[in-house]
Amino acid sequence: MSVSGSEKRCFDTDTYDRGMAGDELELRISDQERQDVIDLLRDHTAAGRLTLVEFDERVEEVFAAKTAAQLQHTLRELPRPGPPTPDPDRWYRGRVRNEVSTWVGTNLVCTGIWAATGGGGFWPIWPLMFTSAGLVGLLIRGAEGEADKERRKAEKKAEEAAKKETD
Repeated sequence: MSVSGSEKRCFDTDTYDRGMAGDELELRISDQERQDVIDLLRDHTAAGRLTLVEFDERVEEVFAAKTAAQLQHTLRELPRPGPPTPDPDRWYRGRVRNEVSTWVGTNLVCTGIWAATGGGGFWPIWPLMFTSAGLVGLLIRGAEGEADKERRKAEKKAEEAAKKETD
């Protein structure tokens, strides 16, 4: 069974690559950590980065490894897994959460200032209208609209970069 890059593994290659102290790399490893590294090696073999002979040799090294440093060594000369693919729905929910909290915070502060200064003309209507317009626009576009907007931004950046290279 192959493990995709978005699943949580017990053996996190980033943890061991960030310059941990030597003592921490000498911690003993679990069977689950060994299995996670074997899954990574299997993925690299399937991608053509390792031959079957190299895979077998490294699996033997994994089973012989007792510490995190030894286990990390079995992944030598192989690229680290990339970041997981972001979930557009999760990103959108976070964006809506941020927009709603900004809307509530801004309008509560403005209304509180208006009430504390004795009322008069309801001037907080102006920030209320503008912040509401942004929130309503986000909600109308939805997750797909936001994903399209981000995709267009990325395409525009790529076009600009390509244009700079040709100039």
